Amino acid sequence: MQASDYLYRCTKRTDRVIAFGYYADVPVFSERLFAGGRASFVAAYYLDPSYTREIIARLQSQSVPIVLAGPDLDHEGYRPVADYVHGHYDHVGEVMSSQGPLRVWTRRGSSATTSGQNGLPCFG
Repeated sequence: MQASDYLYRCTKRTDRVIAFGYYADVPVFSERLFAGGRASFVAAYYLDPSYTREIIARLQSQSVPIVLAGPDLDHEGYRPVADYVHGHYDHVGEVMSSQGPLRVWTRRGSSATTSGQNGLPCFG
């Protein structure tokens, strides 16, 4: 549960969290609200452009300092959402989940400390 623990310790209770791929347990155990309005992000759901625009609009309007992503973020079905992440977040390391490593992305320009696991940034 390293990924959930990291989100719990390094975000505020008012922040929202997201884990791209089928990692619904990570946001739940972090005790944070879901970013983008979804508990899990599975690539096949993002083929409809209107749905993708809705997710990106929500991410833009919410406090989402950390994005976690498995290898699925590179799936073509995520392309517009992945482009948003790549354009607004920096890849800063990895954290373990029950299903393997997740890449950690942090919002560009956010103020953080390096007090998280393995020196990862913390925002709360």
